[in-house]
Amino acid sequence: MEDELGHVFSVSEITEALKACIEGTFGTVIVQGEISNLSTPGSGHIYFNLKDEANIIKVAMFRYGRQEALNLEDGQKVSVTGKLTAYGKTGYYQIVAKDIQVLGVGELLVQFEKLKKLLEKEGLFDVSHKRPIPLYPSKIGIVTSPTGAAIKDILKIIEHRYRNVDILICPVLVQGNEAAGQICKAIEDLNAIGGIDVIIVGRGGGSIEDLWAFNDETLARTIYNSAIPIISAVGHEVDYSIADFTADLRASTPSNAAELVVPDSSALDNVLINQKNRLSTSLDRLLIKNEDQLNGFLKMRAFTVPFEMFEDYSQRVDESEIDISRLIKEKTANFEDKLKHLEEKNILLNPVNILKKGYSIVYDDVSGRLIKDSKDAGKTIKIRLYKGELSADVKKKV
Repeated sequence: MEDELGHVFSVSEITEALKACIEGTFGTVIVQGEISNLSTPGSGHIYFNLKDEANIIKVAMFRYGRQEALNLEDGQKVSVTGKLTAYGKTGYYQIVAKDIQVLGVGELLVQFEKLKKLLEKEGLFDVSHKRPIPLYPSKIGIVTSPTGAAIKDILKIIEHRYRNVDILICPVLVQGNEAAGQICKAIEDLNAIGGIDVIIVGRGGGSIEDLWAFNDETLARTIYNSAIPIISAVGHEVDYSIADFTADLRASTPSNAAELVVPDSSALDNVLINQKNRLSTSLDRLLIKNEDQLNGFLKMRAFTVPFEMFEDYSQRVDESEIDISRLIKEKTANFEDKLKHLEEKNILLNPVNILKKGYSIVYDDVSGRLIKDSKDAGKTIKIRLYKGELSADVKKKV
């Protein structure tokens, strides 16, 4: 086989041959394009992609090869001077830069600023249009990738902070040409379903290209027209998108969105305990005050003279003392009963405790609506138990 085909090359031989061919053909080149996926590790070297409308070439600039510090950012348009070569480890070709000149803001940032000014002029960013986020939501819609780190972080934090809430996830693409359209449709679908108190829209961090779907004009208008308040949670704290400006509330990260959308149940418990303690203290002070007043009355001269002369009045004083004590005890008991009733009501209204007793919640598998009448059931239903859910087919309606 080797004799028929000639020399059998190793991977390294091919790579070295290509490297020699590229370097011998091109030598030093000057290439213009836009920076993306910029990386500046601790070594001091600089790596990024240089792209135009159709293609990408990798660029590496080593610390010992540059003359001055560079303040490079994703989206900048630059001119790169360097040697075109092949990187032996992976075999891809790249430019080893000797000089980088910033030419101006990249096309994506130009588009971003242009759209931002247009929508701001139309009033899509006005504070007066922004709706308040519910303090105690019962149902939350989440529009994001079903496999990304963002959804995992959001669900974990919400479960830890506030379990008395239903979550409806609308899985969508969060980058690429189809992402913006899918996100728009998900928001519209959640509005059509009804019963959703607030929507979280977002994704984890990435380059400006990765986050570009959230700078879409149609998405901005969909967020603005949503009847449901929307929290935008796109990228990291330093990342800003058009969706952030249009949404009713911007979260710095998806994790921060989870913290903003629900209260901390442990903090609520502390508030109730503090209110109970304050009420108890107020009642104790009122009781002591009335007792002090009563003791002061008993020490007055009118009560220290021979009681034989004032037996009737003395008896009335005793009766008044008994009545006052009884009233104080009744008021104290009433306050305690009310407080106990509120605690019991809070426990009874907790959906988790109801499910724990063996009850379940049935809702339509397609629309997600609660089923209160057998006539409202579709072909398939879901049954939520204290632990887990069941999916069932409806064979007969009674």
